[in-house]
Amino acid sequence: MDRLKNEGEGTAPEIQAQNPTQDNDQVKAANKQKQDDRRKENEKKDKTEEGLLLAIDGAKIKFNAHLGTFKVLNDVPTTQDKLTGTVVEKQVPNFIFDDGFVLNTLTEWQKFGNVKVQDNEVLLKDSFLPGVGSIPGTPPESGKVEFSNSGQVNIPEKIVTNGAPVPEQKDAIINFIVYPRIWNDFPAASNYGFDWNRDHDDILSLRTKSKSDILDNCTQNKVLFEEKYESSKININKSNYYPPYLYMFKNHSEVTKLEVVLNLYVEIINPKKTEKNSIQLKYDQSLFDIGFTKDGKTIASKEFIISKEFLDTKNDAYFNQPRQFRKDKSGKPISPKMTAYEPQLIKDGGSMKLELSNLMIICKNTFDKDQPVKFFDSENNLIGLLIIKPNDKAIFSNKSFHFVKVLRKNSKQSDLETINKMIIETQLYKNGEFVKFEDENTALNNIVEGINCFGISKLLVNLKSQYKVSELEVDDAELKTENIISDNYVLKRSEYTTFIEKKINCNNNEMYIFFSGISENNNVAASYGYHKNRGLFYSSNIDTYFHELGHSFGLAHTFLEGDEDEYVNQLKAKLIDPNGYYKKQKIYLEDFEKRIGNYKKDLKERKPEHYPFNFGNEKVKSKKDWETRIFELEGQLKIEKQEYEDSLKEMESKINLYEKINLYNNIRFKKGSIDNIMEYPDTSVAGTTFYYQHEIIRKLNDEFQFL
Repeated sequence: MDRLKNEGEGTAPEIQAQNPTQDNDQVKAANKQKQDDRRKENEKKDKTEEGLLLAIDGAKIKFNAHLGTFKVLNDVPTTQDKLTGTVVEKQVPNFIFDDGFVLNTLTEWQKFGNVKVQDNEVLLKDSFLPGVGSIPGTPPESGKVEFSNSGQVNIPEKIVTNGAPVPEQKDAIINFIVYPRIWNDFPAASNYGFDWNRDHDDILSLRTKSKSDILDNCTQNKVLFEEKYESSKININKSNYYPPYLYMFKNHSEVTKLEVVLNLYVEIINPKKTEKNSIQLKYDQSLFDIGFTKDGKTIASKEFIISKEFLDTKNDAYFNQPRQFRKDKSGKPISPKMTAYEPQLIKDGGSMKLELSNLMIICKNTFDKDQPVKFFDSENNLIGLLIIKPNDKAIFSNKSFHFVKVLRKNSKQSDLETINKMIIETQLYKNGEFVKFEDENTALNNIVEGINCFGISKLLVNLKSQYKVSELEVDDAELKTENIISDNYVLKRSEYTTFIEKKINCNNNEMYIFFSGISENNNVAASYGYHKNRGLFYSSNIDTYFHELGHSFGLAHTFLEGDEDEYVNQLKAKLIDPNGYYKKQKIYLEDFEKRIGNYKKDLKERKPEHYPFNFGNEKVKSKKDWETRIFELEGQLKIEKQEYEDSLKEMESKINLYEKINLYNNIRFKKGSIDNIMEYPDTSVAGTTFYYQHEIIRKLNDEFQFL
């Protein structure tokens, strides 16, 4: 492989004399340590050398979450029969992204080589190009173009194995392996839950977070987290294989408006023996219909035959082209909607993968145990596994949505315009494209559908599709006096939300979305409390609704936020604080009850001539008046005791709830490291879920009956 060399002096290995008295075990241990050190040194050297490879035409690139291909446009000398990349390749047509992403602002290449081709420095695997771009119709993204590989293919003439004897490598038992993954590697647009430990994803070149991102950044209960995947691990082709988990409703398409479709990444081990082979399925047919679709609506076949044309590696081969750039025989472009379920061949250096985007799964019944979907080749070898998780505890709530436009009295029109614009400009990816809305009603219909179908469905939760819209006028002068808001910002989010709650008189049958015309002076997009059915929103997008409703359902952030027991301890302290409401109110009520007892005693003993008499600022004229007054006081005591008991019960329930939330949300990660929806939704790819998050919601709902 062509690469630039690092200049430097070689260092002879140190020779150590062996102590004759060392026993055999010590010798073995020392040799093993040397081998480990040498292996690490070689890995480090290989990584450095890989970064110095020349980047050539066809190299794979990425820009944040967007994957694509590098195209050399200038006529320059070739490397491995492909045009060599140089620093002048920095135009929009140089970068072809699979999802339609377009770079529109580019700077200069960084970390390029010293060697020149036609007076221009060469590009290396480690080179990168800062810039700005977007998918048409979406906000711009800043980032940098990086090479995922150099585009070169490693074809060694001879493999030399001098040194320790190596066991003879037998022919692979398996010619290809199947890895089910989220359709089009786009979690935010999926309508089902999908959980996997990311094993092998580096080879599959997926844009979601890697296994090391997930596992290495698990900071609490890592062993417990790993066990959730280790427990289902199997062996395929003499290697560990971790099946992913799918979770879906019975009659899923009726609930989410779409069928479940997955990608299958087929890792080709032996291309020749893979040709004309097939992928066959075994599963419980009383629960599922599973097969391969051509339109995303119906199952066309139960078996997928790997035709020779699917593995054609010629540059102009139809299935070797990205789906969105395919052309018919006359050269006319084909709509990506027509090619969405066609196979795509992926060549990455010396490896080959066939990406199938057409595995459809229809669930006909509920079930309470893991259900395996096994993949076999035509020789009946197990080549893959998918586990469909139990759906008998899916939650169908009677709560409906209530959108409330919060309008400041002195800025009513401007707030209304801001909120209406926010609603209409909500981004929703549907049927393979971003949808634009012409009016508020259409937007709200799609927002509710988006929340249910592309959001909380991933947690096996569904809310009613009905919704209401109302306006609430608030006195901004009063709020500013109390320093809750300013002219331009929300200053105290919790107090503002509580203020709105009291004004709107919330009930438990609705899920409230409070739209605010002003936001906070930070990056906060919205706020929802644990097991609260109302939240304050400064923006409108499905990921934000999904994230905040997750809190409402009892899910914590995936990262720790200081001492999360502190809030529970503060609540408990309120119950025993001698100067707090609960202790003082208890003493007051006990004293009140004693006084009423004394009044009743006085009623029996007071003689007629002792009427009238003064009772505070009142004058009691007769025994009947005194009896009536005591009766009124007893009624007052009963109300205040009930209020106290209700408040105490609510506080004890709140403490119990937060203790359970902390107990169940016991797996945490480093902030900003994973792509789960309960991470802050500003990661490059959001929208993934863990199946245990559904289990958390279910357990909390069983106990507290929130949904």
